[in-house]
Amino acid sequence: RMAAAGMALQHAFPGYESAGWFGEIFLSQSWFTYLGILIAILATVIIKYTKVGLNLRAVGENASAADSAGIEVNRYRYIATIIGGAIAGIGGAFYELDNAKGMFNVADGIDAFGWLALCIVIFSLWKPLIATLASFLFACLSILPIFFAPYLGAAGYVTYLLEMVPYVATIVVLIIVSLFNRKSAQPPADLGRSEERRVG
Repeated sequence: RMAAAGMALQHAFPGYESAGWFGEIFLSQSWFTYLGILIAILATVIIKYTKVGLNLRAVGENASAADSAGIEVNRYRYIATIIGGAIAGIGGAFYELDNAKGMFNVADGIDAFGWLALCIVIFSLWKPLIATLASFLFACLSILPIFFAPYLGAAGYVTYLLEMVPYVATIVVLIIVSLFNRKSAQPPADLGRSEERRVG
């Protein structure tokens, strides 16, 4: 096991306590939290309301048609993958610096949050803002053991059952979403497919 001690991130709004319950709920987070919300808003605006977003959606839905329309498919895919990887890196940094209080533990790592993140993407129907709200929902499910711990006493096994709730909810959500046949509930048709330009 390797560990490196660090410092937890500071609150984005010092003195939030003076704002009462509003400050405690909405202003007591680190700047990473607000950056994540800002990224979700920007992603929604760019993907839905700009030409770049329209081209990106076309590349994901039908790469051949996008190529025929003169859109540089590979460039869009590479840039989107790089940006997505950078955002994922921000998420990992947030977990280690804020949630883990600056302690890096190779043995535990990031647990199964990658699985939850994948479920949130599917559950949100590929929409960034809905994904943000879904993240809050799963966060609430994740803190159930902490919330109920004072009332459980020696019944430690109940705590373990509560820790399972987010993952059970993940399975249930995936099953429910898989039952939908609507286009909005499906991933982009060409997601993960390579595109070879046809010549002649």
